[in-house]
Amino acid sequence: MLQQPVNQVRLTNVAVVRLKKQGIRFEIACYKNKVSNWRSGVERDIDEVLQVHSVFTNVSKGILANKKELMTAFGTEDQQTVLKLILDKGEVQVSEKERQILYEQMYTDVATLVAQKCINPDTQRPFTVALIERTLRELHFTVKLNQTAKQQALDAIRLLASHIPIVRAQMRLRLSCKAKEGPFIKEKLMRFEPTIESEESAANFVMIFLADPGCFRGIDELLIQGTKRIGSVEILNPCVVAEGESRLDLTTRKQELTEEFASVVISDGTVPPAVAPSVPPAPRVAVSTAGSKRLTCNNCNCSFDSAEDHRAHFKSDLHRYNLKRKMKNLSPLSPEMFEDLSLEERDAFFMQDS
Repeated sequence: MLQQPVNQVRLTNVAVVRLKKQGIRFEIACYKNKVSNWRSGVERDIDEVLQVHSVFTNVSKGILANKKELMTAFGTEDQQTVLKLILDKGEVQVSEKERQILYEQMYTDVATLVAQKCINPDTQRPFTVALIERTLRELHFTVKLNQTAKQQALDAIRLLASHIPIVRAQMRLRLSCKAKEGPFIKEKLMRFEPTIESEESAANFVMIFLADPGCFRGIDELLIQGTKRIGSVEILNPCVVAEGESRLDLTTRKQELTEEFASVVISDGTVPPAVAPSVPPAPRVAVSTAGSKRLTCNNCNCSFDSAEDHRAHFKSDLHRYNLKRKMKNLSPLSPEMFEDLSLEERDAFFMQDS
């Protein structure tokens, strides 16, 4: 019968942070979900992060790193210094389930940033987070856990711009400087193509205008050089969108979202007041001569007798196929025409631009 050494401490159910240096693997045992808090600055107490204030070469077997190994790899025997170094720069070993949760959270963060920073240029209104996230998934956009959400949001915007009408929302800025320097600054500012909203020249030159977010650094440098650091530029609104109750792009958003959340029009053509303020326009309802209502899909030009058939249609290949055709400005196919297509033709169309 095998006997485990009495001095061997086994640690399980921990988050292991691993760092390989000078050919030696070092590990530390941390509480789950605490490493990210430490790295983001939320958690400052290292005692709340570490389960054991020791450096291991193998946490699961409880094998400690000796002083010679620490000196060879880090140039010091101080455990606290090495612990903080591994905690800051090491790779966190997580389970597949934890990694999937982090992946989904990062995906939502990226989609949220895109929705906050971008608008439809035709309506000047923002997109919903759900629409952005669904479109990114259809375009097979992948996130990286070792990059920030802001960095990946910029990549996502470039990808989305090649498939749907989307641009960065402009910023509203307030520029102020001495009155005598105003004309010179305004002339130089024109290369950034600003949209001037107001301008006054009294004791100081003050101008409020809209500009692309990517131009802010150039405008700031122009003001520093042109006014010798006396002038200033302030951000009044980081994301300017059209005023109004609706925040949905009803012209380019997927038709299934429009009809999924739409209300049912009652017989006299009005919408029940309980849902009227918060829902988008209802889908067209076909009314037969007998007075019965039939729900329709505006995207596929199909009608349905029951709500079950109506919902099932949005999950069908026909609806997905016609949605993609709509994004390419193509007319929809009828169910008969779609059935005539071979599986190879359907798959080839779905794989386009993927």
